Formats: sequence, structure tokens, C-alpha cells
Amino acid sequence: MSAADVVDVLTEQFPHRVGTVDVAAIVDGAVALLVWAAKHAKATREVEYAARSARRKALAAMNHERLWSPGKAMLASAIGDGVDPADLEAVRAHAVRRGHAPDFVAEFLPPGPTWLGHRGWRWLEQP
Repeated sequence: MSAADVVDVLTEQFPHRVGTVDVAAIVDGAVALLVWAAKHAKATREVEYAARSARRKALAAMNHERLWSPGKAMLASAIGDGVDPADLEAVRAHAVRRGHAPDFVAEFLPPGPTWLGHRGWRWLEQP
């Protein structure tokens, strides 16, 4: 991983794809992991410096809604309106009520794992 890769992941990829209630925990955790990797010779010092330097920009980017993917934006909107994020059908219905076409919603909120349980991903079909 290069320093440029670190900046891209923290400031472009995370904001686009990663949704979380505690933005700082995700960014700080990623930075801490990269600092640890550099200190244990698993990554370069340039990677460590890039991670530390990109932290503030990453925090701001995580909260910048224009950088979010459509799926992340739909999910965040639903959560903000009190919809249970584990209920994908309710999230889909919320997105349609907010004016998104059903085909658009299906493209960005496909069926899939909803959360990580004790023994692996729990799929929508599982009780």
C-alpha cells in the first residue's frame, strides 16, 4: 500500500462506501491500524505519515453527503427517519417514498448480508 493509496482509501473510498454512526471511530481505527503497521514494519513510514495527515480530511469527507454512494445516502436517510437498517425491505420502501424509482433503489440496495452475527453474515432470508 502506498501513501497515495492510504489517502484514497481514507478520503475517497470510506466516504463513498462506509456508513457508520460513529465516523470518528472508523477513521481513527483505520489510522491506528496503519500507524501500528508502520511501527511493526508491515508498512512504510510514508504510509503512517499519510494516514496521520489525511485524518482531518477523512473525517470531513465522511460527513460530506455529496461523496456518498447512492446506497449509502438512501440508507442514511432511512436511518435518520427511524427505519431499522436491518430491515432492507423497509429501507427500500422508504427510498421509494422519498422519490427514488424502484429500479434505481434495487440497483443500489440489492439483497445481501445485513449484519455480521456471531457466526458470520446473517442473510435477509435467515431468522
